[in-house]
Amino acid sequence: MADKNNKPAAITPEEKKHMHDVVIEWIGDTEKEEKEKAKPRVKKSAPPVVKPKEVAQQPVVMKPAPEPKPKPKPEVVVNPFAAVETTEEGYAAPKEITSPTPVLMLPKPHVRLLPILYKIALACFIAVVLTAGVSAKYKKFDYPYRYALSFVPLPYASLGTHPVLLSKVLDEADAVNKFYQQQSIPESARPSLAAMRDQVASEALRRAAANAIAGRYDVRVSNSELAEATQKLITEAGSREIAEDAIKNLWGWSLRDYQQNVIEPYLLKQKLAEALAKDPLTSRLIPPGSDGEVIDNYLDTIVESRARIYLPLQ
Repeated sequence: MADKNNKPAAITPEEKKHMHDVVIEWIGDTEKEEKEKAKPRVKKSAPPVVKPKEVAQQPVVMKPAPEPKPKPKPEVVVNPFAAVETTEEGYAAPKEITSPTPVLMLPKPHVRLLPILYKIALACFIAVVLTAGVSAKYKKFDYPYRYALSFVPLPYASLGTHPVLLSKVLDEADAVNKFYQQQSIPESARPSLAAMRDQVASEALRRAAANAIAGRYDVRVSNSELAEATQKLITEAGSREIAEDAIKNLWGWSLRDYQQNVIEPYLLKQKLAEALAKDPLTSRLIPPGSDGEVIDNYLDTIVESRARIYLPLQ
């Protein structure tokens, strides 16, 4: 511990100079800070707003159409599993896969024949139609015209929605002619074939008129009524075989044809006569108990006023 009575040591000139330099440096820094604080702060102004100028309309310039881009070349598909070849460098180069050469696939023989068969069928159909037309126009009702008429449903006449086919009239006329040939009647006393056709055509028109009126009165022949009348015919003949043989020899028909052409129209006329006799509008013309001639005369009046004949037989 230094003695209090001792005086402090004297300061050397080097220490004085150092202290002087430190004080001067400190004073300089202080003045610099005060000057910077005294400087007024300049506020940054906002950037000027630029107003959009009016854009002058410029003439429209038509640009040329762009050139079509070239189609990209098809890429070659490389199959990594294909057989490879070793090059000189020592690695395997995959082979390029090319599309197979298209082979002309010919249709099967039966497929190639179909267009030919269609043409043959069309030609046959046109020939049949022309033959039937010639038969109807020139009244040629023998073979081969009759054969063509069996395939072409040419109407002889119609009554409302009920047509009368020319082929059916001719077939029934042949059946009537066959029936007369089986009878012991001199040929001079027999009606001519033209008269038979007219007679059959008149009866066919009566059946068409009866069918048209029967629909209005809701009259029809049921299957049970037709079977009962057929069984009565078979009983009178003795057996079904005898009845069929007799119909075949006399008319050239089957039992089914005889039902459609004779039995069913006869039953329908009977039921229609009963319905007309109950109607106040027709009871004066067809009184109860009228026979077949009365109903035929009534049907003839309807045929004369309503029937339309397309292909006259004479």
